[in-house]
Amino acid sequence: LTSLENLLFTQHLSGRAPTRSIAMALMKRLFIEHRAHAKTYTLSIGEQQRLAIARALVNHPALILADEPSSALDDSNCQKMIQLLLDVATENNASLIIVTHDNRIKDMIFNHITLQ
Repeated sequence: LTSLENLLFTQHLSGRAPTRSIAMALMKRLFIEHRAHAKTYTLSIGEQQRLAIARALVNHPALILADEPSSALDDSNCQKMIQLLLDVATENNASLIIVTHDNRIKDMIFNHITLQ
């Protein structure tokens, strides 16, 4: 599947009508809209990770669980991705739980628990 088809299929599997505009808007927010018609196996690791985040968000979940969401992202994309997760959680009145070792994220999250 292409990146766009992947998101549309995710919507279909949830019982929602596939909505291209929602899928493309998410891809744009994650800076991968230019890869919409690329096969997923041709994406870089960072692009694949951002597409996986888009798949997790495309159906407007009430709970977002993100396990090491920034592991393959550079500093700029890490910041953008975390901000997107925070924005989408707020927009959808969703709970967001992030599990990470990435110290770049800690300062961006208001409530956090550090395990030692």
